Amino acid sequence: MIKGFPNLPILSWLYITEPLLDDLISELSIKKDLEVPDSVLARQIDKNHILYLNVSDKPKEIQLKRNSRSILFDKDYKGNFTIEAYEPEFVEIK
Repeated sequence: MIKGFPNLPILSWLYITEPLLDDLISELSIKKDLEVPDSVLARQIDKNHILYLNVSDKPKEIQLKRNSRSILFDKDYKGNFTIEAYEPEFVEIK
């Protein structure tokens, strides 16, 4: 682990495997066209679940018009929410 970059191994893995994941996502017909800020990766897992990863050193606001629940952090969001720097978020749309 590099000081100041606790999730660097995860980020490196994502950059290396993203082309492979894109091919798999295409084959499985998983929706990929989510509107997210720069430096945020997002994948719609199914109709009600979205996985986000903020790969920047700044918090990012996610624009979501519906209420959701964080599966990772066990909290409810009403509309938009913020993902901290270098953090993931996995939400269930209500």
